[in-house]
Amino acid sequence: MRALIIPLALVSLAVQAQTAPLNDTGVTQCLSGETLVTCTDVNTGDAAPEPRQDARFGRDAAAGKSQITKTGGGSAGFDFTPLDSAGNTTTLGGHACVHDNVTNLTWEVKTPANMNTTYTWANAAAYAATVNGTGLCGSQAPWRVPTRRELFSIVHYGTSVPAIDTNYFPNTRSYWYWTSDIYAPLPGNAHVVFFDYGSTSAYELTDDKYVRLVRSGQ
Repeated sequence: MRALIIPLALVSLAVQAQTAPLNDTGVTQCLSGETLVTCTDVNTGDAAPEPRQDARFGRDAAAGKSQITKTGGGSAGFDFTPLDSAGNTTTLGGHACVHDNVTNLTWEVKTPANMNTTYTWANAAAYAATVNGTGLCGSQAPWRVPTRRELFSIVHYGTSVPAIDTNYFPNTRSYWYWTSDIYAPLPGNAHVVFFDYGSTSAYELTDDKYVRLVRSGQ
């Protein structure tokens, strides 16, 4: 039985990864029977129609009532700012990165040239090292593979295929994206997030999956 060898650089990146406050889910409608409807304004606890549902609470609900001020834009409670390749605020379309004003994370935007490229888990970290060498978006903090929690923070459960705001994250494949988190019961596997509907699973480190890099801060 061969021992699994995980490069120390990958372990270090996983340990250093930090997550600020999380986004909401992007769900802005309530489920009535089998139909999505606008949540009723009256909310009297369990006696109300569609009680205790996600869309009634959090940033998404507040955004629907114009109760939050955004630094940038984005659907529901998301608050994103597009950046150009030098790291300056720009307009949508051709932007190279996205800064999340809620979590204070900055995300790589996939391009038509690299949107279909897949990596093993180890090669995903090597890709991060390559991007760090380019200074993408004027980066100061290092680009890295995100933790599962971080990657979940940009999943938009109010849409699907892909489950993300495609205005800010174009060229997203509706498929599995690597995280830096090892799956503890089977350490030869790592967690992935599925951007079809926003589910999660774990796959062998030698499998080929997509990757979207992240860095802390702007």
